[in-house]
Amino acid sequence: MAMFLLVLVLALNFIISWANANYVGRYWSESKVVGGSFRIYIIVGYIMAIAGFTMVYGYILLLIAPFILQLMEVDPDTIMMFEQLASDLIYIFCIITIIPTGFFIWIKSLKNFWERKTLANGLTAGWNTYAQVHNMVSAARNAPSAIIL
Repeated sequence: MAMFLLVLVLALNFIISWANANYVGRYWSESKVVGGSFRIYIIVGYIMAIAGFTMVYGYILLLIAPFILQLMEVDPDTIMMFEQLASDLIYIFCIITIIPTGFFIWIKSLKNFWERKTLANGLTAGWNTYAQVHNMVSAARNAPSAIIL
């Protein structure tokens, strides 16, 4: 059941990253011409897509790695240490990219809601507020244990 949930979350993360990359790809050339905050917003989406794809591919490799390492007759304790180190590195990479870019997206959604008070903008601002707070709290709780070996 846990493996199914992990695959489901990875699939959802892949879909969100694909949507980010699709949006960014459609507006990349225009953002070069327009510049300003629109260009920054597109670059932020690009960084978020990279972080999302990295997390998905990294965890897929982490699911496969123990089987490959067992075929190579690597010590089980070494496999466990490798898995822990690799998952910590993936987490640190993703969190140091997601928090600053998420902060920009969060501020932009609050600004949009302040300017145009619609239900869609309010829900987007609410979700982005939740996501940003969740990511920062998660980083505060988990990053120290991921950094300290």
